Amino acid sequence: MFLALVFGVPAVIGYVAFTPQSGERLARSLNGDVIVGLADDIQEVQGEALDAESVARGAVAYPRLPHDVVGASYGVVPLAWEGRTDDDGGAQVDLAVTVLVAHEDGVGLFDPGRNSGSRTTCVRFVVHQFDPDGVADHDQIHCPEPLTAATPRPTPVASQRADLESGVLEVLNALPDGAQPPDVGPAVWAALGDDWAAAPACTCDRSRRTEMHRPLRVGERPPGTT
Repeated sequence: MFLALVFGVPAVIGYVAFTPQSGERLARSLNGDVIVGLADDIQEVQGEALDAESVARGAVAYPRLPHDVVGASYGVVPLAWEGRTDDDGGAQVDLAVTVLVAHEDGVGLFDPGRNSGSRTTCVRFVVHQFDPDGVADHDQIHCPEPLTAATPRPTPVASQRADLESGVLEVLNALPDGAQPPDVGPAVWAALGDDWAAAPACTCDRSRRTEMHRPLRVGERPPGTT
């Protein structure tokens, strides 16, 4: 036992001091973190009836990525999609998640650096209109060969009036200078009536949601105002 301690402890210290960190292991861990974040964030559409193509576009727009690892880069690309969130089987979205970890030189005796590494995982997410868990179901799938990204181009959300968006814009443009949010509601109701009441909050392509979603919520203060 004494000899084991005498010779074993220095061996462990030497291994830690001179063995670089595994980039492959780190890439695998970060890859899992990205997938968990996607499963959480992608279900934020809860309550909305959306086609899978819209869900795919939203998922890759601003994925939640780790920012505390120097030399790591990430890629999240859509591969395929099918269905709608209000279907019995939900909207299915296939994504490829790639993590690249760069080689890092050590800077001291107990910082031996890091090997490079990479990890690519393909995952199928299933998103339902209502999900009590708030996390999309997801399972790893085989990556297609070759790994080719698709470009989601969702169609505009349907409404009872095809010109609803242009009608709202006309109302907003006609408001006098200095109009406040409480002035918008009566003007929109007067111009659009029941069509406005039945319309979804965003009647445009989800790629333009940041442009249209906030102004259409009547009476809500714009971000940054008091």
